[in-house]
Amino acid sequence: MSKEYVVTVLSLDTNKIFTDVFMATSEGGTRHSFNECYRHGNYKILSAVPTGRY
Repeated sequence: MSKEYVVTVLSLDTNKIFTDVFMATSEGGTRHSFNECYRHGNYKILSAVPTGRY
């Protein structure tokens, strides 16, 4: 079952923090989805937290 995760990210190019939301079955799946979506930038994932929504 997929869960909703909020991913907090630091852009290493602009030094700004932002969040995005992904649906995945695990935190690892969330990190993979983030990296697929944002593969052309230089980012560091600070946290991936489940929201409790399914």
